[in-house]
Amino acid sequence: VIPFFDLSKVTNAAGMFYQCSNITTVPLFDLSKVTNAAGMFYQCSKLTTVPLFDLSSVTDAYAMFYQCTALTTVPLLNLSNCTNATNMFFGVTLTTQSYSDFLIHLATLPLQSGVSFHGGNSKYNVAGGVARAYLISNFGWTITDGGAA
Repeated sequence: VIPFFDLSKVTNAAGMFYQCSNITTVPLFDLSKVTNAAGMFYQCSKLTTVPLFDLSSVTDAYAMFYQCTALTTVPLLNLSNCTNATNMFFGVTLTTQSYSDFLIHLATLPLQSGVSFHGGNSKYNVAGGVARAYLISNFGWTITDGGAA
């Protein structure tokens, strides 16, 4: 069990739980000032749930949930300032509904242009596909994922 830490002043959480392969969940930390979340949960292979973190200041989410293979759903995270989401969910397979909802949510945000995003092996439904196409055409995002369901 991970205790609650006061992270309210932290700006760099890169690799914070790197290869913590036995954690299954984490508490709701105040990540509102974090700009670098790269590899934060890298290879946390038993992680099943994450709370709705405030990621609105994050610019670097590179490999944030890389190989978190037990993760099947994610909350609607705010990536509006993110400029790097390369390999964010690499090796992860979110449910079609969770991934589609995530894409639809992203399409409602004022996003940065030219972001490289990896949705892992996750597949999207029709509405998720519309949102995905919107992210690509309107924001120039490069999206790698499992394709249409």
